[in-house]
Amino acid sequence: MVQLSSRLLHHEYRTDAVRANCKSIDFKTLHVPIVQGTLSHNRIDSPHRHTNTARSARYSLTMDSPDPPGRPEKRKIRQTFRSGYDWTITLPTHRLGISIQQHGVASTRQFSARIRKSAGGFPPLKSAVGAVIGCLDVVQAAASNRGDYEKLAEDFQSMADVLIPYISELESEPSNGSIANIVQSIEQQVKEIKEMEKSGSGRRLLNATQDQEDVVDRYRHIERLFRQLQCDLTMRTSRDVKEQLETTRLRGMFPVDDARYNSSYSTIIKRRACTVQTRETIHQDLQTWTTNPESAKIYWMNGMAGTGKTTITYSLCEWLENTNRLGASFFCSRISSTCRSLSRIVPTLAYQLARYSPAFRSALCAALKDDPDAGTLNVVQQFQMLVYHPMLHVKGAIPESVVIVIDALDECDDAYS
Repeated sequence: MVQLSSRLLHHEYRTDAVRANCKSIDFKTLHVPIVQGTLSHNRIDSPHRHTNTARSARYSLTMDSPDPPGRPEKRKIRQTFRSGYDWTITLPTHRLGISIQQHGVASTRQFSARIRKSAGGFPPLKSAVGAVIGCLDVVQAAASNRGDYEKLAEDFQSMADVLIPYISELESEPSNGSIANIVQSIEQQVKEIKEMEKSGSGRRLLNATQDQEDVVDRYRHIERLFRQLQCDLTMRTSRDVKEQLETTRLRGMFPVDDARYNSSYSTIIKRRACTVQTRETIHQDLQTWTTNPESAKIYWMNGMAGTGKTTITYSLCEWLENTNRLGASFFCSRISSTCRSLSRIVPTLAYQLARYSPAFRSALCAALKDDPDAGTLNVVQQFQMLVYHPMLHVKGAIPESVVIVIDALDECDDAYS
């Protein structure tokens, strides 16, 4: 139990015991349907009691309390608080905290359900949101012990308010690409939370500080992914911009279609992946590098000619595409006039990135509108205008694990450059 005391017109009341459960209480709006308590006051001396400066404020508190037979179970107590009086309200704060946190999880469920309903035209997102709803009890158990679920719920709700109006635009979204990557990452975080629960670190045993932090951190990651989705959708070109205009601008960079890892040209030159169950160690190293956010941003693979670097890289591209992480690929080849041209690498990568991410496509098309000939510039300026600046503009919409693959740079005409 804790006593909450008010002198004069204090509208917000804080104590260490209360802050641990519900951060703050505002008696102007407080409605506590599952709490028992007492309300009392004592007259005290006040230098302003008999002056015109005395003010009053009316507060309302709803609480369960013993009632006479035939009376409603809940009674609403209203009282005018005036200067010169000291009011003390005694409440069991552990139950008060549960009430507020239950309101938080209910609100999060409500907003999650709205997102899920809006995503009806894009089943992958609908499925992912359903999974999030299924793990909210575990998150609440962890966050309630830490006293920060209310803040998590507020952050999620503010994000959902902005996201929901844009979700209808996903109806024509392909099943791969940046959106699919984000959805897949959400499902992975939910899976890890559920695995913690099944392994005994879940709802019943979420007492250890590390367990609680792990669950809350994963939930925060889920929230960041939803914000990434929100950023991707809100940065897209308005609907009245015709797709044909975008396509014309993008094709105006003259991307090399044969340079894609699995192009029809790759069949002609017999480019292929590794045989199943071979090179497993290097494949695992590459996958770990891709999925670890703390790893270096560039993975440089080198070796003698004929040691299988291109085959390994092809296998990596297959895995990246299957997991929606392949942003772009360019496989150089000395026997192709276009695939050995250094000046075609950046425009081709930019084109494929635009196909992968709608947000990046919008930013790139805006750059091409300003300079339609950007694809003919030198390599450094190409990179600045076609990749770096558009990527910087929409960095919040690009998933962290997207990979760009370039193979056999030594087969270009100007290998030194």
